[in-house]
Amino acid sequence: MTLFGLYSVFFLFYDKWYTSFVIGGTLFLGYINHKLRHGSFFEKLIQQPKTLLLTYGLYVISALLIDAVGKQLFRLWHYPSLNPSEQIFHVYLLGYPFAFFMVYESWILIKHSVTYMPLAFIITFLVNAFVHEIPNTYAGEWIYTIPFITSEIFGVNIVVILGWSLLLKIPFTINKQLFFK
Repeated sequence: MTLFGLYSVFFLFYDKWYTSFVIGGTLFLGYINHKLRHGSFFEKLIQQPKTLLLTYGLYVISALLIDAVGKQLFRLWHYPSLNPSEQIFHVYLLGYPFAFFMVYESWILIKHSVTYMPLAFIITFLVNAFVHEIPNTYAGEWIYTIPFITSEIFGVNIVVILGWSLLLKIPFTINKQLFFK
């Protein structure tokens, strides 16, 4: 599914690529973590259906809050090709929640290679920033309208890159509250 998402960006120029990308990425990274015996987070959630639903619900609420602040209040991005029902489906119900699952699975994988946790956090959010954002510079499923700051790395605005630290912090916080009380 992840490869289909990337294929649809670069070869089909399909602007609704992200849903298959993050669902596939979550399943792929979860599988890798399972095979390497790192303890896939998604695997743990499947074993605890109530916690899975609670985690998913909190991820959806987080998505709504992020978009309310970033998109509605500050108008930092918009979804030019998604109508309102597609936004609900592709952004709030699947896009953000599975991005959070995928980001957390990538954290599990990276922290087993980089034992210094602050460095593992930085690597995780930087890798995710570029893996998620660079394909979108071609697809344009979401378009950023960040005022005043135009510095970019590989076509991705520096504010967006730094914003991925928040997108990693959200699943950290939620998962800590649910699993590590």
